[in-house]
Amino acid sequence: MATSPSGLSEWYYPVEPGTGLHPRPSSASTLKAYVPEIDDSWSSVWYPSRKGEDATALHDRLAGFLTVLIPEVQRRFDRVHKRILLVGHAATVVALAHELVGDRELSFQAACCSLTVLDRKDAIAGDSSRPVVIGDWTPRILGDGGHLKDGPQRAWGFMDAAITDGVSVIIIPNSFRCEIGLDSHARPTFCAGCL
Repeated sequence: MATSPSGLSEWYYPVEPGTGLHPRPSSASTLKAYVPEIDDSWSSVWYPSRKGEDATALHDRLAGFLTVLIPEVQRRFDRVHKRILLVGHAATVVALAHELVGDRELSFQAACCSLTVLDRKDAIAGDSSRPVVIGDWTPRILGDGGHLKDGPQRAWGFMDAAITDGVSVIIIPNSFRCEIGLDSHARPTFCAGCL
């Protein structure tokens, strides 16, 4: 079963006033035309702000999303599911792990096609009926790319972001071999070779 909940959406940086809104992710019904495996009986239970969000708001969104998603999976698939696979971009994957482990300072990077595996504490103890979601998981693998031919590529973590005047600014390390600068609005600018 596959679904596309909007709560897992990419992290969109806050929009600048007067520049419009970020797009809303497509519905599962729309995406099913392109990916027939999507189960469109699920509806999104959490939507990101179309105005964007800082790092704290991203974590808060994912915490809220997880507190709705995990119990719903347990309700629909009681004693049937063994694992839940969540797929996302680096910032979303890292923030998901932060929330599930209950540690927003957990330091690791997610890379393209890397794997992060978390085990539920109560599942290890044999009791999966507990309603706790946030902080109820233990990391087994964080951002591993050992299964990839060339190892991890384009790894990113929150240690690659700086907080300026309460706003998150993404600073990409020179792994892309280009100069990254910040304009007067403290927003990232990228050289053409990085895009």
